[in-house]
Amino acid sequence: QHPVVIHTHSTKEQKDELLPALLGFPFLDGLSFQINKREHVHEEIIKWRGLAAEAGQPWLIGMDEIGFWYRGVMPDDLNPDHDTVRHEVLWGSLMAGSAGVEWYFGAHYDHNDLGCEDWRSRANMWDQTRHALDFFNNHLRFWEMEPRDELFSLPQAYCLANPGKQYAVYLPKNTAGDLLLDLGASTASFTIRWFSPKNGGVLMTGDVAEVKGPGQVNLGPPPGNDRVQDWAAVINKVN
Repeated sequence: QHPVVIHTHSTKEQKDELLPALLGFPFLDGLSFQINKREHVHEEIIKWRGLAAEAGQPWLIGMDEIGFWYRGVMPDDLNPDHDTVRHEVLWGSLMAGSAGVEWYFGAHYDHNDLGCEDWRSRANMWDQTRHALDFFNNHLRFWEMEPRDELFSLPQAYCLANPGKQYAVYLPKNTAGDLLLDLGASTASFTIRWFSPKNGGVLMTGDVAEVKGPGQVNLGPPPGNDRVQDWAAVINKVN
């Protein structure tokens, strides 16, 4: 009774050529994604989850192998921050409704996918993955939420939502402009709490602690007006 998934090719063009014929197939439960360009992770997971749902056989999609094949997640001593992996793959995947992420070690680096003997070589990435899991497991009813990026004003940000009840947003670093969330017709009040994807820890309050609908509301800046790092926020309806 385990789910049956299929490993994909790496490019968008290969997926577009081969996967449509599998949509709606009753014995296929999902995809194990390989993606050559990490900036495509979020949009591609949303795309294929949506097409599968429309075909009547929803797919779970796990983010399996990130590109490029020779790079993957580099060792901490070469890339200690893992900023693009954290932003575009870890949070890009989870905020798209993926079933999870596994980390691929690129072929051109020590402790690669074929010869790794020291999992501590990517210790910083394990920490950042744990922070994301803590946020989703402790602060979100993610199983009731769907990607709704269109509800948030910044095109480079991600939004996960159960409209009228709970929202989560992810802001890449160095974002500028007002942080506007569309609450639709809801006239309820919502609390705003912030979380550091890179450092983890407790939820924090920024300049704006609470907003009230309807329509677009300004979440205010993250704590300390710090837009040098990335941030996630959870916006909860006040009961």
